Amino acid sequence: MLLWDGFGLQSTHSGIGRYALEIAEGLETLDRSPLILPSVPDLDPAFKRFQAPLLECSWGRIKPLSLHAAGRQAGEITRNQAGPHIFHGLSNYNIPKLPSSFRKVLTVHDLIPFLSRDGVSTALRYYLHYQMPKALAAADRIVCVSQWTADCLASIYPQAKSKIQVILNGRPPLLERRQGGANRKLRIFSLGRGETYKRLSLIPEILQELPESYEWHLLTDSRGMDALGSIPRLTVYQSLPDDAVRDLWNRTQIFVHPSLWEGYCLPAASALSSCIPSVYTGGSGIDEVVGNAGIQMKATDGPKLWARAIEELAQDPQSYRERCHKQWASLPSWQDVAGQFLDLYGTLA
Repeated sequence: MLLWDGFGLQSTHSGIGRYALEIAEGLETLDRSPLILPSVPDLDPAFKRFQAPLLECSWGRIKPLSLHAAGRQAGEITRNQAGPHIFHGLSNYNIPKLPSSFRKVLTVHDLIPFLSRDGVSTALRYYLHYQMPKALAAADRIVCVSQWTADCLASIYPQAKSKIQVILNGRPPLLERRQGGANRKLRIFSLGRGETYKRLSLIPEILQELPESYEWHLLTDSRGMDALGSIPRLTVYQSLPDDAVRDLWNRTQIFVHPSLWEGYCLPAASALSSCIPSVYTGGSGIDEVVGNAGIQMKATDGPKLWARAIEELAQDPQSYRERCHKQWASLPSWQDVAGQFLDLYGTLA
């Protein structure tokens, strides 16, 4: 039996939720669908067809309680069934106590809470320092979504190195762009939560250095909306449906991502699928996604240098569209990723 923990799967608009849905649907086509434990309340409706036949844990919003619920539910649903069973925690740390009949897989997306002290709350930081070593020790295999994440993990927890396997995230399907119409504005798009390390505060500073012909669109959360909701030439969105997000991508010429770190950066892969070049901060997993389909900035670069890079991309759109297509083709599809997980589960079972 293949069981997934439900923590992190409350929304397909989060990176973990999207990751889980793409792999679950890929495994479904390979006749190896996971059963998702309802260790949290309110799994996203997209996961309902994969949900194990158990009652949702009403008190699982708190991470330690959700982890306890996942272990209890896994034991309940496999009671009196011969193993080995596979348990997969997709949210960085979530391997609970399990019977010996289980083989355990852990996906680690990034180690950003260990790199950025103010990137998460104090309570979460202390909990992760307690739980992460336990999860790594319990896991039989640790999947990292980029080589950068794998290197970070091996540096912080060298005892886990022998268990690490890199399985890159999949690429979105290639999208056919519509013509932009009569709008002469050059549109920049950014996507990110209002967390400190995402550096959304750079956006108005960069925009101020750009000509009036540029406009910026940002999809963020409530924190980002509160901080940047009233800046000239900057339009801020929150909680958009999928078709509205696709429309934003369709009308975008340049993707800008000032975040200091990314374990992978699914939005950068979405930019590639629309043949949109990126300007981004280098030095993390996003480097492996974008390749040469954009301009890599240093963490110390100021707004003037960012603006100059954006204008450079705008002057050579065709060349960068070709680079985007080539880089997109070099990445695995989500079906490829599902196949790699099927092989992994098979070796453990």
